[in-house]
Amino acid sequence: MYRSQINRAINEAIEFFRSRNFPLPPFAFWSPADWKSKRMMCKEIFAARLGWDVTDFGSGNFDKIGRIIFTLRNGKKGSSKYPKSYAQKLMYLKEGQKSAIHFHQIKMEDAINVGGGIIIYRFWKQDRNAGLSDANLTVSVDGRKVALKAGQRLSLSPGESVCTVPGMYHQFMQKKDRDL
Repeated sequence: MYRSQINRAINEAIEFFRSRNFPLPPFAFWSPADWKSKRMMCKEIFAARLGWDVTDFGSGNFDKIGRIIFTLRNGKKGSSKYPKSYAQKLMYLKEGQKSAIHFHQIKMEDAINVGGGIIIYRFWKQDRNAGLSDANLTVSVDGRKVALKAGQRLSLSPGESVCTVPGMYHQFMQKKDRDL
């Protein structure tokens, strides 16, 4: 991705979070010079990889396959310095945008839809070769167990959340208006 695309995506996400009255921490707005001058006093920010993460997953088509995340908190397994066993991330998806299918080896992930649209999730168990299984599975949606078929779409309305456990493949996307 070009730096101009990344900057535009970050600015769009900042405006979205402002519109939802979700204040970001000061380091969300730091310039490259700020990062350089504050590096020694902000070791956790660097070590835990806090801040902006804008990617097209190598697709070359950010508007279709991509996402913007701002990581507020992130622990490191086995670290005595940064022992959080969780991460807290804000995600911003553009209409029609989706993530690549992926899983997390260690961390559990709670996704909460705080926006104005519908977020679609798809889930798969891992098969014995670490690929996508066609087995049915259960996810936790706002503390309720929901049974799903492999790859079945799960819609999250604003205010709803879903928990993804380590090793569970998942994909998320912003629902297009024509899909409503």
